Amino acid sequence: MRGASGRKLLVAATLGLLAGAVAGHLRLVHTGTGAALRWSDPSSVRFVVSSQGSADIADESETTAVRLAAREWNAVPGSTARLVESTSAAQRARTDWQSDDLHLVWFDETGTSGFFAGGGVVAVTPIWFNGSGVITDADVIFNGRDWSFTTSGQPGRFDVQDVAAHELGHLLGLDHSPHCAATMYPYVDTTMILHRSLSPDDEGGMRHAYPSQAHSTITGVVRRVGGSAVAGAHVVARTPGGMPRGATLSAANGDFAIRGLEPGSYEVYAAPLDGPVVVGNLSTTSAVQVDFGASSFGVHQVATGGTTSIGARTLALDHSTVLGRAWDDLPLRLAPGVPRACTLSGSGLAPGSMLESSRDDVAISNVSWFGSAVSFVATASTGADIGPVDLQARTALGELAIATGALDVAPANPQVLSLSPAQGSPSGGTSILVQGGGFRPGCVVVAGPHIYAEGDGLQYLDATRLRIELRADQPGTRDVVVIDASGVEGRKNAALLVAALPAIDVVFPAAGSAEGGTLVHVVGADFESGSSISIDGVVQDEIELVDARTLSFRTRPAPPGGPYTLEVRSPAGQVASSAFVYHSSPDPLLSSISPAAGPSSGGALVTILGENLPVDLEVVFGADPTTGAGGVPAAISARQGRGSVQVAAPPGPPGRTSVLVRDPSGTFVALVAGAYTWESASSGGGGCTIATAPTDPGQGAAGFAPVFACAAWLWLRSRRRMLVAAVHPR
Repeated sequence: MRGASGRKLLVAATLGLLAGAVAGHLRLVHTGTGAALRWSDPSSVRFVVSSQGSADIADESETTAVRLAAREWNAVPGSTARLVESTSAAQRARTDWQSDDLHLVWFDETGTSGFFAGGGVVAVTPIWFNGSGVITDADVIFNGRDWSFTTSGQPGRFDVQDVAAHELGHLLGLDHSPHCAATMYPYVDTTMILHRSLSPDDEGGMRHAYPSQAHSTITGVVRRVGGSAVAGAHVVARTPGGMPRGATLSAANGDFAIRGLEPGSYEVYAAPLDGPVVVGNLSTTSAVQVDFGASSFGVHQVATGGTTSIGARTLALDHSTVLGRAWDDLPLRLAPGVPRACTLSGSGLAPGSMLESSRDDVAISNVSWFGSAVSFVATASTGADIGPVDLQARTALGELAIATGALDVAPANPQVLSLSPAQGSPSGGTSILVQGGGFRPGCVVVAGPHIYAEGDGLQYLDATRLRIELRADQPGTRDVVVIDASGVEGRKNAALLVAALPAIDVVFPAAGSAEGGTLVHVVGADFESGSSISIDGVVQDEIELVDARTLSFRTRPAPPGGPYTLEVRSPAGQVASSAFVYHSSPDPLLSSISPAAGPSSGGALVTILGENLPVDLEVVFGADPTTGAGGVPAAISARQGRGSVQVAAPPGPPGRTSVLVRDPSGTFVALVAGAYTWESASSGGGGCTIATAPTDPGQGAAGFAPVFACAAWLWLRSRRRMLVAAVHPR
């Protein structure tokens, strides 16, 4: 089942049960050589979401949540990495997750994977790789045995999209990050959804691992006061405005390189991994030293695709001040303009210290120090940029502790207030206006199994309106969810009804005799078995569902007049309407067409016999039997009263075709399908007569019931024989 014997297994991709602080994209590495793990073809990393799903989720929305997580990684600019989902039913039904050709996302409900013996892990991504660090297989396994999952914010359950985004980052080759606001932060809790969206640190990791173009790099060396190198220092680059953008760990010789940066100015600092993320959270087997204090190295400029070296830098002396622990609820979410009371754990957080935000648009106030904790109020300004914020504590002695990405400015949850219309067709195509508030460019709408994004079924109108074009879906009710680019969401439960929405395009004929019995076809869309048809409130008889586009029925007697309202009502109560007229005269009736065949080049003289034929009639060959549309008019050569007309058959393609008789307004109509045959030049002539005329005046009025069968010419030993068959009306 598995390939070469030289492959190794890494199980570093786990999520713990807590939440904590610090920053930097890190790569998973070969446990023997230290080579960064990678896919040989990152442009097509295939994955499959198991059809078994989660035992906690009934509507299969866990699959949609995983797709949303994959979209985040696929949207990283400047990276060639792309996750490609296989939606094959056969692939989704597989359970042999250990196979190299299957990268399965699945929920282990019974612990059969063997990875969840202790119960302290929410999800895991086992990765197999060869001696050169090329990944040969990876799978994402949710711990469904010990934990519950949700896609709708149920309390006490882990958000599938949040967890999946983290695990797919591992599948792509990223290690845990000390950046609290990063998707690759190693801890999660049941209230967390902000890790659904990638941080700049995560994006930098993808650009570093799989670059599509040259990116900027900052290099340097970190040393102690005595000159010795520091291994495992967490070196971070943040914008002059204070937003962390990328990070790395220093090598054993103190060298570091922060890659995947955009050009611009960056403040560089280094901090020890002494909490909330520590070396035990990482897959690295290299030394990580923490016997130094956090230090700032000033602001440095880097050009497009260039490398800027800041040289050797000396770190501050070791101290005991730590800001942030693994059990803290990190990152702390801030909504612009809304103060939040916060508490962070740590050590050495003594009175007289200062607590600062890295950004001018985030203010810290009401600070109280308790040694092992600090409480404060954080307020992002109304116009604050969305994204992470560092917190730093500086003691009276000048000792500095930094919690990278400890705060995360995210917008208020969008609001979904109403949909117009609030129903859509299972066949798709319905345009829905989503109304609410807090909508921002870059948001997506989720309805059932479908994700609507700008340029892909979603039109952003303004902060209160979105428009989506529904795709085909199964009938039922759907939650409608607007998910902001930051990961926060607004939801309206059961907001959308997916049900057949009958639509009428044509009623043929659109008029019938007040005597009743007129056979009528209604042509449109999304008709269902069990639909009813009424005219002026009177339910009609003999309703037949021909297909999803066509209903037929026979009219009941009614007073002459109109137009009356004709309604098609679905079993769910959805209504489509058109118009119908009753006339006082009997419907026209065709009783004989002779001959019933002629050359496809046209010209044959055809006599049509019937009753109640319109005085100013038109005769059309080849009209659509269900709509009366199309066809070729025939030239009238003679007529006798309202019972006979002779026409010159027009040309047409070989084969049987309809004959339609009508008045110019379309009020009086008779049509017989297959009544005439256009013959190719190689075939013989032919004829057809109607053996018996219907006695029911409704028969043949619209021409849908067969009135006769046309004869066929038979060639037998050079002698022409004719077979005539008749079908009698019921």
